[in-house]
Amino acid sequence: DYAGVKVPQEMDSRSLRPLLEGKTRTHRDYQRTGLNKWRTVFDGRWKLVEGYGENGPRLYDLAADPTEDNNLAARETAVLERLRHLAE
Repeated sequence: DYAGVKVPQEMDSRSLRPLLEGKTRTHRDYQRTGLNKWRTVFDGRWKLVEGYGENGPRLYDLAADPTEDNNLAARETAVLERLRHLAE
């Protein structure tokens, strides 16, 4: 944005300019990342990681478990499905 370069249509990008200039306190409602088979979605509290070998999905409540010790995927199925939808 500062350089005046247009974002390619195929990219899901947003300028950081409003955040850096103090015009907003948030940038996105959630973050998505991926590498090879790995996919991660983070909404500020919950983090979903998929593509982790044979171990199935991993879901962490980072507010209560910042070191990601407790996989809550089997217990928090509604959160799991919500984040899976965001990963699409």
